[in-house]
Amino acid sequence: MRRRGQRLRVRGGRAGPECRLGRRRGAPRRRRVVAIARGEVTPLPGAPARLGAIAVGPDGTLWVSGEGLASYDGKAWKQHALPPALRKSLVRSLVFAADGARYGVAGGVLVAGRGDTWTALTAGAPPVRDVALAGDGTIYVSRGHQVASFAHGKLVPIATVKGDSLSLVTAPDGTVHVFDLEGAHRIATGKLEPLAALPPTVAQAFGADGTLYGISADGLRIVRRRAGGAVDELTTEEELPSRIRSITVDASKRLWLVLEHGMAILDRGQLTPLMPGEVPGLSRSVEAIAVTGRGPNLRGLLDARALRLLTRLTSTLTGADQLTLHEGLPHKTDEADLVAAERRVRPVQELREYWFYQEPLAPSAEDVARLTLLLSTPATFAPFLGESMCCEFHPDFAVEWQQDSSVYRALLCFGCHEARLFGPGLAERYSLWDGDELHALLTKYRKNRPPSSRLCELLSSQFRTSTGELDWLLSKLGARNLWDQLQVARECAQRGYFR
Repeated sequence: MRRRGQRLRVRGGRAGPECRLGRRRGAPRRRRVVAIARGEVTPLPGAPARLGAIAVGPDGTLWVSGEGLASYDGKAWKQHALPPALRKSLVRSLVFAADGARYGVAGGVLVAGRGDTWTALTAGAPPVRDVALAGDGTIYVSRGHQVASFAHGKLVPIATVKGDSLSLVTAPDGTVHVFDLEGAHRIATGKLEPLAALPPTVAQAFGADGTLYGISADGLRIVRRRAGGAVDELTTEEELPSRIRSITVDASKRLWLVLEHGMAILDRGQLTPLMPGEVPGLSRSVEAIAVTGRGPNLRGLLDARALRLLTRLTSTLTGADQLTLHEGLPHKTDEADLVAAERRVRPVQELREYWFYQEPLAPSAEDVARLTLLLSTPATFAPFLGESMCCEFHPDFAVEWQQDSSVYRALLCFGCHEARLFGPGLAERYSLWDGDELHALLTKYRKNRPPSSRLCELLSSQFRTSTGELDWLLSKLGARNLWDQLQVARECAQRGYFR
């Protein structure tokens, strides 16, 4: 994974889950907040000109820090005045107590709000950096090298860390965790307990099941600590286009990542970057993200993005310098032994983590022109409709083309009717909406893949054929995918081969 930079906010209310976004610091001065709901992006006019922290209260009210504080109840913005000395300060943290009180950090000072009144609770150095509420209502703050609790109007130090304490995060079980430059700790019975095997992280978030997610110090990796204590690293098929800056988890276990340039959603290993300009209404950089509940339904938003990127990818075909067709090996799961044998004796190559025969196929000039037309026609594809129930993605063919020095690939699986398109900085999944002509065009050039051994056994036991008829049937099969096998089985039934 790679880079960093912007933020988003997601809120759930009576009208359904929503998202709010703003520009990142360094961009033009005016930020804006937008909501994502029902697959559409809607601006929320009247937001503060400056944006700091963003959070959602227990009642669904959206809170953002601007020149002071502002809240949004789903209809209108309301300004909240901080104490005079802090009125121009950005609030960097916001947490909510069960009794309705709100706490934050403004200008290095711990502040508390109840109703429309906000008061300063601390003063002096070192400045307060972060605040968190434990499940029992205890307020914890980080300041310099110290972690302290706040009670009866004063701070009570409980521990000193070697590096500056970077952040405090409350887990679903109510325990507060401390993250510094050397790792992570849990506050238990007024003391810090180290979390073993967890490397230093610069941004953290808990899932509802207690899983802890953290961003590595270089912003390139996501580390996961499960509730049982096991630590691993999340992997995705594709790299992020920029470094990760912050992370949020919704109740659907989707990870919302703020990047240096854009944002991304990681859902069950599938990475979907949302870059400025790719999605209507998301033309600006994202500053912060807050998510409640299961998060918004993104289907419409992602479909619009997918169609934009599809047009961008397929438009490169018309000016391609050359086009190459590769044939895939047998199914890596269903025919693992056959794949291993082919890799031992045949020249093969790996493209995007899938195996293909090294010898390219040689379609005629007429078929190359037809293939180019089919792949550059948006009607051939549809936004990804979800995982196939029939088999694991396994590309039957790879179509590769170049434009200038850039390489593009389309990996086509006719068994699960899916296409995966790749280009510089792009990796997208689509469903094959109208792939019959594409399938017929490509399968006639198959010449490397051997017959399916499992299907041969099935045929020998289930079909009543002469030697000549069996040879005909195997030549028709050519170890094709499940769809081809069903078609051949239908022909067998018509010819009376079933017992």
